Amino acid sequence: MSAGTRIRHKLLLSYALLFILSLSIGFAIVYFIVRDTITANIESELHNTATSINNLVGNAATASIRNYLRGVAEKNLEIVDSFHQKELQGLMSAGEAREKAAEILLAQTIGRSGYIYCLDRDGIVVVHPQKALLGRDVSEYSFVRDLQAKKRGYLEYDWKNPGEPAARPKALYMIHFEPWDWIISVSTYREEFRGLVNVDDFKKSVLDLRFGRTGYAFVIDSAGRAIIHPKLEGTNILTVEGMPNEALASILQEKNGQIIYPWKNPGESRARDKLCIFTYIRDYDWIVGASSYLDEFYEPLATIRGLILVTFIVTMILILTLTVKISNSITRPLQGLMQHFENASRGDFSLRMATAARDEIGQLAGYFNRFMEQLGEYSASLRQQIEVRQEAENSLRESEQRYRSVMESAADPIVIYDMEGRVTYFNPAFERVFGWGLDECLGRRMDHFVPQENWPETHAMITAIREGKVLPATETRRYTASGDVRSVSISGAAFRDRDQNLAGSVVILRDITETKRLTNLLMDIGDNVRQTIGQDLH
Repeated sequence: MSAGTRIRHKLLLSYALLFILSLSIGFAIVYFIVRDTITANIESELHNTATSINNLVGNAATASIRNYLRGVAEKNLEIVDSFHQKELQGLMSAGEAREKAAEILLAQTIGRSGYIYCLDRDGIVVVHPQKALLGRDVSEYSFVRDLQAKKRGYLEYDWKNPGEPAARPKALYMIHFEPWDWIISVSTYREEFRGLVNVDDFKKSVLDLRFGRTGYAFVIDSAGRAIIHPKLEGTNILTVEGMPNEALASILQEKNGQIIYPWKNPGESRARDKLCIFTYIRDYDWIVGASSYLDEFYEPLATIRGLILVTFIVTMILILTLTVKISNSITRPLQGLMQHFENASRGDFSLRMATAARDEIGQLAGYFNRFMEQLGEYSASLRQQIEVRQEAENSLRESEQRYRSVMESAADPIVIYDMEGRVTYFNPAFERVFGWGLDECLGRRMDHFVPQENWPETHAMITAIREGKVLPATETRRYTASGDVRSVSISGAAFRDRDQNLAGSVVILRDITETKRLTNLLMDIGDNVRQTIGQDLH
């Protein structure tokens, strides 16, 4: 936002951006929480439903198997009883009746490789397709002891016939024919169950399940054939053109889990994404799935999105309207204040603002009025101070001019240093005696014109200056620009600024070279005169 943007626009944009950001974040949080909650509920419901369907189909299939085996067992009981009746009627001998009944029992196949066999109450095999087992006592097996104890009912167990490589899980239904003491056992291998299941026993219960509006449950085998399906029952889905074969292949491969894939049932105009939760029933080599279309599950989200959009628009209209009114209540008095300031900038300090309001704007008007009163007073006072200052500056310039005239006309070299020893000024006498110009020395230290043997007294003088002491006349020597050595008498003092802090020093270097030469010459003449007088006296 540029510095030239009006307050009204700043408020409008600031509030709009703030509320847009706040509402967007708030609505987004609500939306995603609701979406995640719906998703979690959908997945939980489908997982639970898939598990329930698995149990339903498994239990129904098991019940169908049990009913089938019981029906076969009861039918064979009737057959055995008919031969027993012929025995009682004398139409057959006991041995012949048992032999004929056994032939009929053994002639039947249950499923692909299941069979019927009979034991007596002692666990002796009396009828069995494996001749090696006839007459054998098999009561050492736990399931045989169950047969002996129950004599009627359903039983599951593992069994290995002679010549088979390993035991396989089996199921049987047994019924006892007491006259011959035969426990008739109709058995089949559990891996062959699906060939015995009557799907019609539970198909309606599966198809009646609904998820969302059009979701449904289905059962397919490991080859992709639809065992139970509302549209494709009996069809190998893998061979149907236009079906999502990759998704189905993934289901057949994983057997348990969930997947999202596009699906179009026959009669539908377009494919829609579906969520499918599937589980595996090992005994029947079936995959049971519960599926539903995502757009149906997320229909509440569309309603929520609409409500959020309407709420957002209404809220923004209210906020923008309120912001405009608030900004006008602030900017209009400010515009009046700006006009007063513009007039005051032309020197009119008599303007005043109305202070009827008691809010911050009214307080600001009161502050403005007091400010203008004080500004008028300050203006008058400032004019007086300016006059006084101008007089003082004129006096200072005159004083500086006098001091500069004195220094410029002085016969002795005068140097002004700062506290770091840098030259800030020296007079023409310095240039005349030592040969250096002000331009080449200004801002520099003058260490180069001190002979090495004269540094001890020079350090002492520097120390005295830094301590703020007056420098008494001290005789020493200094180089000139041409390399000559001049004898000088140095005196000086430090000066302070207005805060009484040491600001620099003024040093006077009086050239005593000629004076010393004349003094030495007079002394030499005196010595010569004294020597001549002494010689004359002798």
